[in-house]
Amino acid sequence: MARRKLFSQRYGYSPAELPLQLESMNDDLRVRLWNTLAEVLTFFMTNNGIVSTRIRQILCREIFDAFLKREADDKCHLGLSIYDVREIKNWYFNEAEWFHVYDFIEFVWQRLDTTVRYVGDIYEKSRIERVLEEFYLSINRVLEEEYAGYRLIDGEIVPVTSEVEIQSIAQALKSTELGRFNTSREHLKKALSLFSDREAPDYENSIKEAVSALEGLARELTGKSNATLGEAIPDLGKRLKLHPALIEAIKKLYGYASDESGIRHSKKEGRPSPTQADARLILVLASALTNYLIDRSRELG
Repeated sequence: MARRKLFSQRYGYSPAELPLQLESMNDDLRVRLWNTLAEVLTFFMTNNGIVSTRIRQILCREIFDAFLKREADDKCHLGLSIYDVREIKNWYFNEAEWFHVYDFIEFVWQRLDTTVRYVGDIYEKSRIERVLEEFYLSINRVLEEEYAGYRLIDGEIVPVTSEVEIQSIAQALKSTELGRFNTSREHLKKALSLFSDREAPDYENSIKEAVSALEGLARELTGKSNATLGEAIPDLGKRLKLHPALIEAIKKLYGYASDESGIRHSKKEGRPSPTQADARLILVLASALTNYLIDRSRELG
């Protein structure tokens, strides 16, 4: 639901929309992101009583050792303490650059996601999963409301294009969580990671991984374990009763990705390297097709 404009915005005393925050972070955004992070950290504090001591110890130690690179020998005996959270907060507001804040969000989300997989107690597992889901939704709500140019998808902070495209990628990753489509999911995750690497984005290989995700899905749906996407498309069209125009569109997408700058094969002389726009196009299209093909296969049983 869209947020209603406040009095000052309706009557022109403050801007109705802020500039998109790219490679920067204003105080409002930083504070609101901290409020969400603080809820998660507070959940894992010593006096929580819901999550086991061992889980709290592990999370605490990893924050100080693996992320902050600080002495942890006098900390984390029972998990995060109020003093630990204050130390993290001091780093967050006084030392962290804007990109360190996004690093920390990724780190916390990924550690929680990993923790869920190794928790044996069903109640504890479900509680952490709920915290993880609330964390994901809250972070993205803040990023949207404060006009940040990024969103959190599957543990990665990625540049925002549109909410529809973000949801398409997120849904594709969720749809392929089933073991049957694990290969496709791994390729999609890799494509997203290569695309969103802020220091050294690799658009060529992001495109390659996105198309490989579709290829893996096509192999799984057709039973042709060694087929290329180009070889699997005709059979895929028959099995899923796809419209001929859609079959042709998938063929052309595969042809584009295979030919553009020699991405799928050797690089062609004189061709420019693919841009962020090229990689975004293929990632979004591959995600949308993944969602459609999986939904279509379920409809047909």
